[in-house]
Amino acid sequence: MIIFNAYLKIIIYYKKIIAIYLAVFIGIAMLFVMFNTSSSIALTNEDYKRIEIGYVLKNSNDLDQGVVAFLEDNYTLKKLPDNKNNIQDALFYDAVEYVIVIDNDKFTSYHNPKTTNAYLIENKINNYINTYQILKKLNNNNLNINKLTTDNLNMNVKTTSLKYENSSVNEGMVSYFNNYTYSLIACIILGVGYVMISFNKAAIYQKTNISSMPLSKRNKYLFISHIIFGLSIWLLLSGLSLVLFNDSIKTIHYQMMLINSFVFLFPIISLAFLIGNIITKTQILSAVQNTLCLGLSFISGAFIPQVYLNDFVLSLASILPPYWYIKANNEISKLSSFNFKPILGPIIIQISFGILFIIIGIIIARKRNNAQRTLS
Repeated sequence: MIIFNAYLKIIIYYKKIIAIYLAVFIGIAMLFVMFNTSSSIALTNEDYKRIEIGYVLKNSNDLDQGVVAFLEDNYTLKKLPDNKNNIQDALFYDAVEYVIVIDNDKFTSYHNPKTTNAYLIENKINNYINTYQILKKLNNNNLNINKLTTDNLNMNVKTTSLKYENSSVNEGMVSYFNNYTYSLIACIILGVGYVMISFNKAAIYQKTNISSMPLSKRNKYLFISHIIFGLSIWLLLSGLSLVLFNDSIKTIHYQMMLINSFVFLFPIISLAFLIGNIITKTQILSAVQNTLCLGLSFISGAFIPQVYLNDFVLSLASILPPYWYIKANNEISKLSSFNFKPILGPIIIQISFGILFIIIGIIIARKRNNAQRTLS
């Protein structure tokens, strides 16, 4: 209890600074919710025809040609050069709302974050592909599978095999969980960092060294306190999401993003633990925290969507967990059913980062403790 009480006193002492970052995040979140929340109004065929889609056709087969023909029948289709910069420009300048790159049954999609139609398009394409694959397995004759697929979709045939939920995602919710990065990093690095600096002061260390509590036990209680503090911040932000996105809490997108944000908590607490073992002054901590918080938010895709960032920036961002957290969110937003497979890789990488930060932090802490023990 002594460690927990001391931890709480330090957090209360710095509560105003932590509260400022929470307030900034809430303000940003409210703006994104106001401007990015998807509309639930159903679209007519004429509305779909007004939607402009770009496509890049590399190597193609029967399915690929069928997807292009299907899109051309339902939307306004524009062929784009096979160049990532051209795709980014087309999206950024609103020339198209959605881009699909097709290469021998491999489909890669990009969309403008401002559009509310991207996930409806995604579901239509997935519906076509799934229907085609099922019909191809059922028909051994040399029939035109693309024509059969189009006829089935146009007739709205509903069978058990071809039943897919048209689940559109709330874009304001996606933005909220991506912007989570800023607030979570800011609050946890500050809170954990201030506590670590206070406990690692030479005078405090000497008092602990002569007390009846072993240093290993103190460090264990300290890390448990870090986890409790991190969970408190996560619960606060998650509670706000429940209020803002009450209509979406039963969707797979909300539930999986909430799970992803919980996983993200681990590497951030571990990173804060590592930083707290390196830095010895609160002024330096504030500078490092601001640099990390803003820098990671920009290059990882929290403030600027990853589709607009060039390959070098994304490669740089991929060496830290926020990139993988946001990548997982982007994958979740494309799902039409509960499926962990697309986000399993990013989640494992986030956990791996957390373990790595803890190991490095423990090594640094042991070296510092040995040095202080020698001096005392």
